[in-house]
Formats: sequence, C-alpha cells, structure tokens
Amino acid sequence: MKKINLILIVIQLICLSKIYSQIYVKLNGLPANTPPNARVFIAGNFNGWNPENENFELKKNEDNFYTISFYTDLKEIEYKFTLGSWEKEECSIDGISIQNRKCEIKGNDTIFAEIKAWKFGTKKHTASSNVSILKEDFYIPQMNRKRRIWIYLPPDYKHSNKSYPVFYAHDGQNLFDAATSFSGEWGIDESMDSLFVLGSKSSIIVGIDNGGEYRLEELTPWSNAKYGGGKAGLYADFIIKTLKPYIDSAFRTLPEQKNTGVFGSSLGGLTSLYMALQYPNIFGKVGVFSPSFWFSEEVYKMAENLNKKQDCKIYILAGRTEDKDLENEVLRMKQILETKKFKKNLKVEILPDGQHNEWFWRREFPKVYQWLMD
Repeated sequence: MKKINLILIVIQLICLSKIYSQIYVKLNGLPANTPPNARVFIAGNFNGWNPENENFELKKNEDNFYTISFYTDLKEIEYKFTLGSWEKEECSIDGISIQNRKCEIKGNDTIFAEIKAWKFGTKKHTASSNVSILKEDFYIPQMNRKRRIWIYLPPDYKHSNKSYPVFYAHDGQNLFDAATSFSGEWGIDESMDSLFVLGSKSSIIVGIDNGGEYRLEELTPWSNAKYGGGKAGLYADFIIKTLKPYIDSAFRTLPEQKNTGVFGSSLGGLTSLYMALQYPNIFGKVGVFSPSFWFSEEVYKMAENLNKKQDCKIYILAGRTEDKDLENEVLRMKQILETKKFKKNLKVEILPDGQHNEWFWRREFPKVYQWLMD
C-alpha cells in the first residue's frame, strides 16, 4: 500500500512539473533615483498585479543582483517592477510610463531585466475641472472598508436643471487622472467633454477606486481554486444599496434602470456583466471591456440559466492581441447570450489591434458609450 501511495505521489509531482515553470528574475543593480533602503517588488498577472506582495519582493544576493524566483502555470507572463505601490512603478528615463513587460513561458527560465528609473514624483494630474473627489474615505458597510469615490459631472450640470443618467465604473483611480493611474488613464472626462461638444447625451460618471490588495476579491463574483476571490456580491450590494442611493439623493439623476449603467475592464469587465445579469432591474447599460471570463466557469452557467429576456444593453469589447483564449471566451459568451434573446441589445466586438491596456479602453470608450446611450 505504501509503495502504491509513493508511486501516486511521484506521478503527481511529474504532472505538476509539466504544468508549472520556475521563473528566475535578476536585476543588475537599481536606478540612480532609487531611495536608500528601498524594497523592490515584481507585480504581474501571476500575482493579481499586487505591487507590494511580500512573496514577490526581490532580494539582493552576494553578486549584487536583485533576484526572485517563483512558479507559474501561465504560458505568458506580464509584469512590472515597483517600490511597493503603483505610484512608484518603473518608467523610462524621461519619467514616461512603459508598457507591461512580457515573456513567453516554455519551461523553467531566467529573466534578466534593467530598470531605467522610478516614476514617483513625475506624474502630473490630468483630471478636468468637471471631475472631483466625492469622498476620500467613503464607507463600505458591506465589507467594513473605506474607499475613494470620484464623480464626473457634465459640463452643463451647474448651469441647468436637467437630470442625468449615471454610470458606475470600477478601478476609479484609472479613469480620470494620470497621477493616480496604474499605467495610463482612460481619459473618461476628456471623452465625455468632447462628446458633449458634439451634442451627444451627457451622463454622470461615478468612479470607485479598487481596493489594491482587495481588488481581486472585490471584483470576482466566484472563488477561483488558485486565486481565491468571490466577494463581488458584497461589492455590488455596496453600489446598489449604499452608493447609488447616496448619488441619487445628492445629485440630479435619472435613477431608473434604463438610465443606470456600469462598466469596467478585465476583472471589472467580469463583474460588470455579473452585475447586469444578477441585478437586471438595476442596470440597463453595461460596458464589458476585456473581461476576465477565464476566472470562473460560473459566469457561463449564470448566463445559461437566464430564464427570460433581459431588458438591458450590453457591449462586450476585446482585442485579439490580449490573452490567446480571450477571443474564444468572448465568442462563447456571445453565443450563450444570443440564445437568451439578447441579439438586439447585445454588441460584441473583437478588434485586431486591441490590447489589455488602458490606451485601448480609452480609445474605444466613446464608441461604447454612444452605443449604450442610443
């Protein structure tokens, strides 16, 4: 019996060795603008893009290299280096944000990297005058946490008596201001200002900052065996039962379902679709950008279990240069939703040059917004 158990353990270890690769990362020294006693971290799609995860801190060895090793089952990793926050991420020597680093994984590998500079103190605020901080520490009773909330008001809000539709958007720090963004902003305020000049319908946009280390759990409706998560239900309750009533009472809004929207990207795209399907009486306009459908099969089951036509508009956008499985995942969801009589109110677009990046979502946002408002 012991021999059989030993054989099974060996087989399992062999299988694991075929799935997981060990990655070594080496930095030869640090940039000149690195503060004394700074701690250097690597953040990427292998750790939920956490910029200060202690398990991913590089250590200096006897050869003056900063190194780290970790295991991953991903076929391609994306990553950046930080000093413990996205306000202190790596950048070019001129202080310009750089694209995510990428590496195709074909087995155990060593990555050599050079950091040009750190970006702290170089980002400039870009939010327009129509954007303000509603509250730095808005209380979330559902999770006993506080969060910064942004609000964009249409250019004519202060000079009219009109009421407006409202969109709730995830990852608020990436929506309006380059100084708070992860790797570039969406430019929602600039887009909305330009659409106003062109005569498009105006809306109030409410941005909810992600919770940093809590982002993954708050923007995932279900738990993943590897990454955990699964508290988007509480996050949705916060928006529906706490934040929305506050916004509707403090501002001139059109609170009905047909005038209430939600949008987000990546995990924010996943939870936006979840919120639309779970609360069809609340959300009538939904923007789903580069959704992380891979996180759980439950999102497909939820769509398949719809028993009646949903009276809301959904726009799903993705790019072919994102994860290689994303296109198939989006098309699978499209097919399911179309069988639920979504054809008229569903638009799915997969663009050849689309990347999992803010510049892509920024470029496409005006088009998505206008379709949802028509």
